[in-house]
Amino acid sequence: MVLCSDEDKQSFEAWHAHDDAEDNFCELDDELSSGMEYVDLLRNPEKFTGYEGFSAQRIWNNIYKENCFKPAYDGKNYGVVTSKNVDKMCLEKRVFYRMMSGLHASINIHLSALYLFKGNGLMKTKMGYKL
Repeated sequence: MVLCSDEDKQSFEAWHAHDDAEDNFCELDDELSSGMEYVDLLRNPEKFTGYEGFSAQRIWNNIYKENCFKPAYDGKNYGVVTSKNVDKMCLEKRVFYRMMSGLHASINIHLSALYLFKGNGLMKTKMGYKL
């Protein structure tokens, strides 16, 4: 069991307070806009998220580049979370990046568990265990 620190508990208790100066930190698209797409995650398991091709790049760009929590440019790297800049992030940003790290780990485990064996003229393309 993971317990929260007293500092984290105090932060959570303060979440009910709203800062009007930052009421537009994330803007939602209109649900009726032509670019809106809904994806049934039950029919699209995370192992099919992928890291290759335009569609995958579009998904990960939306998560990282359009997200309101993207890290600032540090002079060398843009959008890279490092031990140097993570300590300066608010609790919400750190939680977001831990969730994204967990998502990447989970996707990689699922991708590694079942491997796509590409077919040749004799065998069909199929998913299987890479032993």
